[in-house]
Amino acid sequence: MVLRIYVLAGVSVAGIMGGCISSDLVDAWYKEPNIAWTELEEDGWGKIDSFYIVPGRMQAEAIERLCDNSIIKLSREEYISYGVPCDDSASDNYYLVRSLIYYSNPGGYRVYLKGDTLLVFHGSLGRKRVPVLRQAMIVRLEQEIHHLYVYCDQAM
Repeated sequence: MVLRIYVLAGVSVAGIMGGCISSDLVDAWYKEPNIAWTELEEDGWGKIDSFYIVPGRMQAEAIERLCDNSIIKLSREEYISYGVPCDDSASDNYYLVRSLIYYSNPGGYRVYLKGDTLLVFHGSLGRKRVPVLRQAMIVRLEQEIHHLYVYCDQAM
């Protein structure tokens, strides 16, 4: 099984929402699994190492599309319009999915797949707590996905 995620570079993030961790400021997109990210691989989650983010100029439109659905299967024309590298031999299972971050740098994504469930985690480093940012990602997989966990954390 081949797993790939494309996140398009050069991001200027659009869309700011409340905090990700504080119980009174949880973002509506925040959905954490009942397992620590450090234990995911031991629990059968496959790590996905290759990904891109929707370009900054397209973030607002992509985030708007994700307001009511955490996962949107894209047509070939849609994923090409986001600038996803096109490989004619590849699967057409492209998805627009939600993600949350505090800071884009320093920090990084950890993305995992188990069955039809995708998990997107972003860890950030920062000197102070800042509002969480919503980001849209485009994911290409060899299989369909139906469930999504999205969460983030920040070390200070």
